[in-house]
Amino acid sequence: PGSTEENWVYVEFKPYEINPRRPHSSRETLKRARCLANLLKHAKAPEAGFHTLCLRCLVQQTRPSPRLAFIFDLPPGLDHEPITLLEAIENQDGSYIRPTLGERFNIARRLAETLFQLHSVGWLHKSIRSENVLLFRDRKSRNIIYPRPYLVGFEFSRDVTDASTVERDGLLARNIYRHPDRQGPPEDAVGNRFSVLHDIYALGVVLLEVGLWKPVMGYEEWANCGGADERMRLLEEHTAERLPHYMGMGYTDAVSACLKGEISDEVWGAPSNDVERESVLLAFWEKVVNGTEAERIHLSSKDF
Repeated sequence: PGSTEENWVYVEFKPYEINPRRPHSSRETLKRARCLANLLKHAKAPEAGFHTLCLRCLVQQTRPSPRLAFIFDLPPGLDHEPITLLEAIENQDGSYIRPTLGERFNIARRLAETLFQLHSVGWLHKSIRSENVLLFRDRKSRNIIYPRPYLVGFEFSRDVTDASTVERDGLLARNIYRHPDRQGPPEDAVGNRFSVLHDIYALGVVLLEVGLWKPVMGYEEWANCGGADERMRLLEEHTAERLPHYMGMGYTDAVSACLKGEISDEVWGAPSNDVERESVLLAFWEKVVNGTEAERIHLSSKDF
């Protein structure tokens, strides 16, 4: 950081291995990173519904250990110290003003739009959770600008046709956002290739947090709730029983579709080809992207 706005940047690091016996592996990692960088560097992406920071450059570092640095520009005119969506929802010290109902719908809509745009160009995010969503404050009022969330955390992102990479770490606070198929030790990944439905599931958990404005880790004593399948069942239960009161049935149905994987009526399970992926994508727009906004027409303008 420096003394001027232009010197402040946001950096994400992606470690990788250099194995002399498998040079092809590191070359593929670098190739994938460059492709991702090309996607993230378009300054007008937010205008098309891809709400993420604009990439300034990609830097390859070899010391002290091999890693890639994705260096992003910060939004102009805003405070240069972002907070995460998780921090805003937790709001442990009461320092943040809670968003209005309309602002919560806007957050949800923009996150859903971003995932749609990412999937529409054939990429998977693989790390969607509320700590990977950034919010910025107005420089003068210091109020959080909730309607402008930015999705980050692309360290595991890959093209939908690439071989699946392992993003598991065993942490419950992260596993709670992952579909049961993507939890457990890496050897359990056989037959559970990451798909668009796994990204959509993670988005559903974040949308549930946004709707209730409460961190998902506070819903239950998750460590005592059994396995991943039981946690998924309880999230679906919280959605059905609590969310309608706060956000209405349109929003509830959108979140439920994410968690249950009930996106396209024409595709059962993970899409396996371009035709099925397109069917899921179009259904996602209709059920989830539009679903995060449908109830707004019934609300008084004073809520916004």
